[in-house]
Amino acid sequence: MVQLKNGNLLIKEHLSNSTMPAYTDDSTIHIASGCKWPAMTVIMKLVEQGKLSLTDTISKFYTNNEFSQQQSQITLLQLMTHTHGYGYFDDWVATLDINLQDSALGIAQGGQLNGKYVPKEDLKNPPGTTVLYGDIGMQIAGAIAEKVTGKGFNQLFLDLLGNPMGMVNAKFTAFDGEIGDNVAIADGFYVRMIDYANFMLMLMNGGVFKGQKILEKSSVDAILQDYTGNLKVDPSNSNYATNGKLSFGLGNWILNDGTRHSSNGIHKFYNYFDTQYNYLAIFYLRTKLDTQDKTDDLFDKLSLQIDKIVNSTSSFSQPTVTIKSTSFSQIIKLQILILTYIIFM
Repeated sequence: MVQLKNGNLLIKEHLSNSTMPAYTDDSTIHIASGCKWPAMTVIMKLVEQGKLSLTDTISKFYTNNEFSQQQSQITLLQLMTHTHGYGYFDDWVATLDINLQDSALGIAQGGQLNGKYVPKEDLKNPPGTTVLYGDIGMQIAGAIAEKVTGKGFNQLFLDLLGNPMGMVNAKFTAFDGEIGDNVAIADGFYVRMIDYANFMLMLMNGGVFKGQKILEKSSVDAILQDYTGNLKVDPSNSNYATNGKLSFGLGNWILNDGTRHSSNGIHKFYNYFDTQYNYLAIFYLRTKLDTQDKTDDLFDKLSLQIDKIVNSTSSFSQPTVTIKSTSFSQIIKLQILILTYIIFM
């Protein structure tokens, strides 16, 4: 799917081979880490409403020394930008049969899970000094959002983002899309491709969707700001860095010198929007490939083809131009079919 900032749809195709049915407009899939972006947008909406501040610390919400002295001083912003000092992941995020508050307290204190002791999560880096991509900080941020509102996180999503934008059947779930009470803030989300595109379109248009203000522009600017480009990158993340730098906004990767924002998911969900050429692209890939590397390669090749066409046609970048997308659609469809044939057949 490729769409312009002004809403013009350049292409939306559901392709498949003879052995696997295609998705449809109504297909909802689990997008794993792709949910980080809408999740952090929900929390940013609470900031906009004055219920939270990015400078709030954990100690403001967990007042009984549940977290260590160092961890209690971690800010909400650090929890949302992979700069909190925690590692990538732990059992307190993945376990299904606890709730989100139990998850946060388990991260802080450790305890029994399914008959065995699971330790607390210690910091790997001093807060605010190092960027290390992961799920733990956002899990705590989600627990804080529940704590200040008295609502479950999925209900917050529906109230603040899902329902206002008409996201049909979109929902937060437990880890890896499973059923459970422990909402995985950074990994559990089902959504339709067209609804995720609308979410990105809203951000591209300064918080406005179909004439309705979903977010203040200042909130959108905060979501898209680079918070980590000047920080040290943890050695475990060095493969993701460009020139030793790793740039994150609130829930999104910042790429191409700040002109591209993305929140991909490991289950073959790819997306980005480009602020230089004012378009977005989304790919859901249902394949039988066992390795992520091959689907990453396909996505990279498709992105290059789209870039070549969009970037070489200056009118595509103008938000007021009405596009007749037939030729674009046919070219992209051909490229997709050729690449799909070469890589998958």
